[in-house]
Amino acid sequence: MYPIDVEAERVKAATAEEAKQKTEEARDVSTSALNVAQNNYSEAQGIVDTLASEAEWMCGMGVVMVWFSS
Repeated sequence: MYPIDVEAERVKAATAEEAKQKTEEARDVSTSALNVAQNNYSEAQGIVDTLASEAEWMCGMGVVMVWFSS
């Protein structure tokens, strides 16, 4: 049998626990970022849908092109 280095085993356990905590923190940050991205996408999609609908309406009213110049 090999002697057990109790201190080395304690350090390994602490390191594993720290790695687990860091993984959970990274997962939480990733989940939050995904939620923000999904919300931003939904908001942008709503704007695009509105603009597309308005453009379709304008074409139906005979407006062919609108040019904005700064």
